[in-house]
Amino acid sequence: MSGARTDRIDRPQHTQQAALSSLLFDKSKIGGGQLFILVDMARDERIYSQLIQFADAIHARSLYQGDLGERLAHVTAFTAAMQRKDLETMLSHMAGDVVLNTPLMAEPVLGKDAIREVVGPLLAVVDAFDFREIMQGPEHVSSFFKVTVGTIELDGMDYWLLDDAGLIREMTVLWRPLPAAIAVRDRLSE
Repeated sequence: MSGARTDRIDRPQHTQQAALSSLLFDKSKIGGGQLFILVDMARDERIYSQLIQFADAIHARSLYQGDLGERLAHVTAFTAAMQRKDLETMLSHMAGDVVLNTPLMAEPVLGKDAIREVVGPLLAVVDAFDFREIMQGPEHVSSFFKVTVGTIELDGMDYWLLDDAGLIREMTVLWRPLPAAIAVRDRLSE
């Protein structure tokens, strides 16, 4: 096969082509622009066809799981509000019947009003939240972060279950090491 690009390849049907164009050219979509570069560089007809099939599979997966940007919009806004210690904005990215599992309480905290009572005092003593990474699985999203309370430093992990709108429906907070978590709890009771 020559180095020249071939234009004799069967193209997807009109609707598939529109979806593929959106996937390949829309930089707000996963891989937007980057997949186009892969397809554009494919000189071999077989590779070009496989890349088109691969792009269709990515698009189908994105439709199945929801667009990552849209799915993470509330989580991203929530973590930004948490770093600013803006409780009301944090709550606005949670479902009304949200459940919080926290190392500060033995039982789950149910609903925004109850969360406000638990998280408000915590935000008052925390000096900084430093989010390091956000990870997404098929049904959950989690984050790894550092918490600083005076001289106390903790590793934190939030594990979120999202509803269909991407709002946080359930949140489980994990902290380590244990002595630092106990010191924060004791600081809250002062």
